[in-house]
Amino acid sequence: MDFIRVDDNITLSPLVENDFPLFVERINDIKVYENTKNIPHPYCLKDAQNALDDFSIRSDYFGKITSWCIRKNGEVVGGIGFHAVKPSHKTEIGYWLASDFWNQGIMTKVIAKICKIAFQDYHFDRLEAVVVVGNIASATVLEKNGFILEAPLLKNFEKKEGKLRDCKWYALTK
Repeated sequence: MDFIRVDDNITLSPLVENDFPLFVERINDIKVYENTKNIPHPYCLKDAQNALDDFSIRSDYFGKITSWCIRKNGEVVGGIGFHAVKPSHKTEIGYWLASDFWNQGIMTKVIAKICKIAFQDYHFDRLEAVVVVGNIASATVLEKNGFILEAPLLKNFEKKEGKLRDCKWYALTK
């Protein structure tokens, strides 16, 4: 399952080296950095190669793809994947979308599709997502897809480039 159709314009497919220039351009956005747990800023080609290597390791454990580029009309506009490094009954999902594509309903559709795949094809029983406090759009997307807020405030939960950040914990079960 390398290529996944979300709708007529949105697809999911693996990151490949040919994607790096546009991938780096789109992810290298201060708004993306501020609203995600792990994405650094500035983001460079080496980061993209490290991401591809990490995606390959995770996929090897599962025997199938676990991270995808989100594409609109074939162009990379974001990414989504499972953070589990070995088969389990649960996984955290992580995702980002280039700010030029926010507020278009893309991520709501992508999350719906990836949840269906996670439960049916990967046999997860539980999906988790951590949202940085203040990222209302991400929380809303999760809630639209049935995720429940299990922990409304995880004080100093993440440390990004030396700065402690509060987060929220969401989950969706089968």
